[in-house]
Amino acid sequence: MAAIADDDEVAAQMDLDAPPRPPSLTEFDPTTRAVADLYDRVGVLIAAVVASTGKKPPRVPPYRRPRLAIDRLRERTRWTKHKALTARLLRR
Repeated sequence: MAAIADDDEVAAQMDLDAPPRPPSLTEFDPTTRAVADLYDRVGVLIAAVVASTGKKPPRVPPYRRPRLAIDRLRERTRWTKHKALTARLLRR
């Protein structure tokens, strides 16, 4: 994996505009989950401290987590409901 990550030819073939993929479920062990939870909570604390000074708080993106089949199903269901509501409102 290290050799592939450091290969110039592989890097030249990569799509630099593509968003980073979420980690796989096998890479997301309990330690990584704990670090992700801490990362998210520190982001909330940073935003709260900045907001307490009267400035606009930064948006700290959450730590990337694996996308499971249930997550994809929920997203498809929400999107289907959204399209149905939009069609009703616009009377298409």
